[in-house]
Amino acid sequence: MNSFIVLIFAVLILVNPVFAEEDIKFTEKEAGRLIVEIEQGEICKDILKNKNVVIDNITKQTENYQEQLKICIEKNIIYEEKSKSQEIVIKTQEEEYQRIIDETKGSFWSRLKHNMGIFTAGSLTGILILGLVIIAL
Repeated sequence: MNSFIVLIFAVLILVNPVFAEEDIKFTEKEAGRLIVEIEQGEICKDILKNKNVVIDNITKQTENYQEQLKICIEKNIIYEEKSKSQEIVIKTQEEEYQRIIDETKGSFWSRLKHNMGIFTAGSLTGILILGLVIIAL
C-alpha cells in the first residue's frame, strides 16, 4: 500500500508542470500497464504476508516437534534404565533359584544313604510287625 502511494506521488510530481520541464504523458496502454503492475505489486505483497504467516506456523510446529522429540528421548532413557534394572533382578532371581535347586538336589551318595536308611527302617518295621503277628498266632 505504501509503495502504491509513493508511486502515485511520484507520478503526480512528474506530471505536474511546476516540477517538470516537460509534460509527461502516458498512453492508455502504458497507463493500463502501470495499473496492472501496481496491482500485481499489491498481490505480491499479500502473498508475501501469507508466506510469512505460513513460515511462522511451520516454525512453531517445528519447535513443538522438537519438544516432543526431547520428551520421547527422555522416556526412552527411562525405559532403558528400567529394562536394565529388570534384567539385573531376573538374573539375580535365576541365580537364587539355581542355588536353591542345587541345595535341594544334594549329591548322589547323600541321596543313596537317605534312601537306604528309609529302606532299612521300613524293612525292620515290617519284620517286627511280622514277628508280632507270628507270636500272636
